[in-house]
Amino acid sequence: DSHSGTSSQQQQQQQLNTTTTTTRLLATLATHEGASVLCVRWSQSGHYLASAGDDGHVLLYCQKKAQPTLETITNNTNNTEHWARIRTCRGHNLDVVGLAWGNEDRFLASCSLDADTPIIIWKLYDCGLVGIPGYDIAKARTTNPSISSSILSPFQILGRSIHTSAVKGIAWDPIGKYLISSGDDPAICVWRTTGEEDSWGLEARIDSGIFATHHLDNTNNNNNNNNTKEHPTELANLTLFRRISFSLDGSHLCATNASIKGKNIAAMISREGWAISGGGGGSSTATATNNAANLIGHRQPIVASRHLPILLSHNTNTTNTNNNKRNITTTTTTDNNKKRKFHDEDDDTEPSYASIIALGDKRGFVTVWSTKSSRPIFKIQASEKSKCTITDLAWTTTTSSSTGAILLVSMLDGYIASFQFTWDELGGPPLDFERKSRLFRLRYGIELLPTDNGDIRIQSGGNDET
Repeated sequence: DSHSGTSSQQQQQQQLNTTTTTTRLLATLATHEGASVLCVRWSQSGHYLASAGDDGHVLLYCQKKAQPTLETITNNTNNTEHWARIRTCRGHNLDVVGLAWGNEDRFLASCSLDADTPIIIWKLYDCGLVGIPGYDIAKARTTNPSISSSILSPFQILGRSIHTSAVKGIAWDPIGKYLISSGDDPAICVWRTTGEEDSWGLEARIDSGIFATHHLDNTNNNNNNNNTKEHPTELANLTLFRRISFSLDGSHLCATNASIKGKNIAAMISREGWAISGGGGGSSTATATNNAANLIGHRQPIVASRHLPILLSHNTNTTNTNNNKRNITTTTTTDNNKKRKFHDEDDDTEPSYASIIALGDKRGFVTVWSTKSSRPIFKIQASEKSKCTITDLAWTTTTSSSTGAILLVSMLDGYIASFQFTWDELGGPPLDFERKSRLFRLRYGIELLPTDNGDIRIQSGGNDET
């Protein structure tokens, strides 16, 4: 999608057009009255936008062809695009700090600082939203009398008495089987989100030492507070957000706000047994695997992560060059037989590919990593002047899919930084649909069907994945 959404603590959201090198403001939404907006997320289809604020509300929007009525105002008559509020989700009592859309926009998850409702699941597919691009609330009420209110009530409440502190991060498994939450307890919880309503529940709880809180030792300071040394985990716990992220292939989860041996890390938790590299395992059955790793390179606590929503092709025959101080990988083929094998792999073999993830820390540094490299492929301090914390990250593609991707970085000082990458700079072109479809079919027993709005995943039996 060529649109991006931003949030601020000035009670409004803004839509930006990123199809050109010059950004253009499309719309300003000021529907969180008297509240700060803490998170915005696009739905997977791109039809809907969700926002969360410290008023405890989650609001849903869709684009309208004409200026909305007073019922669904956007509070700005100068908007280039017209966006209407179509649902108000009420259930949290305190700040809502995280959002995550489920597969095919069927569910929306939100997390809050509220201990009574730490995680709420909002059911969307039976309330008139899913499957109706350009949703018209008046028309929907006429055709479906059961849709009588714009207020949406919780479908599920998770985490109560399981998370013993505020939940500040949430991410949905791209396969749609699990929901992941991250809290200040500190713990990572894995929740089942398939089957009947009573089958939803806790699958695993990861209480690793890398997330543990370390209290400061002041015994030798002689009451001199200037000599007190802050442990990385103490700093990590003093954050409002824990922006965790699931990889597009579903193989691993990136958990932020972690440290090991005094170093700040992003923990890549393996889907296989929810294993962690170092600092103890996840669940009681977790064992070390090659898919679990720690990304080390930030001096300050890592507070935000976001995977590129595209898998990239990868060839083991690569040569590294340097261009404008970036690491660029150029794919080469030595002979026709290898080239033919690269494009015509066996139907029972998973393709070679790479996942890309961006990380942001409390001092404004941003790094970009690839699963095919042990070092970051890009690093920069986005907030050069204020050196303030990163609040969120987002990826979008450029106008031409053959060009590359754009990383958007929001910061606490109110600024947004944009970084454009070519596919070569990220390691290779996007994985084609046939190979991506084969990957999901072999690993999860899921068939992908191409549509105008992306890939729709359809369970076709087969593998009973873990």
